[in-house]
Amino acid sequence: MDRCLMDDLNTHRKSFHDLYVPVSEARVSVTLDDQMLRDTDIVLVVTDHQNVNYDAVVRNAPLILDTRNALKSFNESTIVSL
Repeated sequence: MDRCLMDDLNTHRKSFHDLYVPVSEARVSVTLDDQMLRDTDIVLVVTDHQNVNYDAVVRNAPLILDTRNALKSFNESTIVSL
């Protein structure tokens, strides 16, 4: 990966939501509430858990990159599917 891109990625706050990932001092899953989703730059869907409120994600996230086709039932311009 390009060194400039890596430097840029390391300067931004990253968070995740996955109730199946064990909590540790280094990582804690965030709560997916409407405000948190609105405050993100992008939501990256890397697994399609059934316990995620995808309606709220689609309604509030400014941009979504869906790598699992979890949002195939939505037709929104903010969703980019791979």
